[in-house]
Amino acid sequence: MFKAAEVPVVAQAAAARDGMAISFQESSLAHIAEGPVALVKLDTLQPIARVGQYILLDPEERDPCDGDLVIAETESGDRYTRRFWRKGDAIHLEAQNATPPNYAPVVLNCGTCWMRRIIGVAFEPCRDINPGAVAAEWVPPNGYSIDLLSDAVGVRVKGTSLEPIAWDDQFALVRKCGNIAVVKPNTLACVDIAEEGAVIKRCYPGTDEWLLCSVNVNEPQEPMRVKPSSILNVYPLIGVLFEAVAEDQT
Repeated sequence: MFKAAEVPVVAQAAAARDGMAISFQESSLAHIAEGPVALVKLDTLQPIARVGQYILLDPEERDPCDGDLVIAETESGDRYTRRFWRKGDAIHLEAQNATPPNYAPVVLNCGTCWMRRIIGVAFEPCRDINPGAVAAEWVPPNGYSIDLLSDAVGVRVKGTSLEPIAWDDQFALVRKCGNIAVVKPNTLACVDIAEEGAVIKRCYPGTDEWLLCSVNVNEPQEPMRVKPSSILNVYPLIGVLFEAVAEDQT
């Protein structure tokens, strides 16, 4: 399960070079009810969710709509993490991952499987597990409880630069890093840069410079190169909420 929480949404941030800086002044609260989780065992949802990460499931068990990400389990025990499409009396489950090995779509009959919508991804804690296989793409967490949202801050994503990890108007969950020296290569983070503002990029720290790379491969940008001395703060992304109810607090 993931624990219920109220997450302060402090700003809107674009992932482009001219993104606005994060100001930790609460403007709204995103209400997240307690709900179940599943542990990802196969890379069918990559890059949205990776093996060893937790996916957050809809507490209300609403029926999926075309294009929703879901987990599914058949009567025979096959388990899938896919994107949902309904075609007549059949359900098509398609992998998000478009890279090899190019997983074939799964076709199921309506009423022969159980499904639940995915409403978010927890990047941490990421567990070191043995990858699964097709039809063994997720497992229950065996009672593991995730306090993902403790001390998390939400940043409403604007624009397309984080697609497909996060889309316009979704919530990136961040937590301030007190020491930028501990940021590991390939970390996805909001980096606040002197005289630049904040950008959401994939970080590759170095002694003399940091390389900051865009996420959206369909809108390629030149990597940014910044000196560590110009980095004011780093806010690693710890997850993404695809949907949440946010109430204005101003």
